[in-house]
Amino acid sequence: MDIYSSDLVSAQREYLLALDGAEQAKESSLSESRGMMEGLRDAARSRLKIWGMTDRQIAELELSRQPKKVVTIQSPVAGVVMERLVTAGQYVNEGTPLFFVGSLTSVWVYAELYERPGEDRNRRSCPGDHRSVSRQGFFRAGGLRRPGGQPGDAHLEGPRRPG
Repeated sequence: MDIYSSDLVSAQREYLLALDGAEQAKESSLSESRGMMEGLRDAARSRLKIWGMTDRQIAELELSRQPKKVVTIQSPVAGVVMERLVTAGQYVNEGTPLFFVGSLTSVWVYAELYERPGEDRNRRSCPGDHRSVSRQGFFRAGGLRRPGGQPGDAHLEGPRRPG
């Protein structure tokens, strides 16, 4: 998500000033001066991280030496956007929820399952029996199936992904 904040622009400027100060302090004979400027640089970098800037974005800022007015903020969690709570151009306050992100590694579905033609009708399926279920290759494990096409719940496990 791209976001504009005058406070974020100021935080980037502060970081660049602290970065310049830390580089100039390296030449200083006063070790206290070097330590203080490095501390200011680290504190300014921490503020950028709190704002949601990544290490890569901070490295780009260091190279360009120009604060960005609009910064892309990455989600701190992996998943699928289930609900968007804001619109483009909307004003938001600190702490305002922007999106609801959900994980699809494990879901429950409610389905009507029917026996296939030619399936052994003497083999009665019972609730709790495991069956292979798939949906476009995403879901891979089985769940509950009831005989005769009666509605039933199925628990599906998605592929395990890092994050």
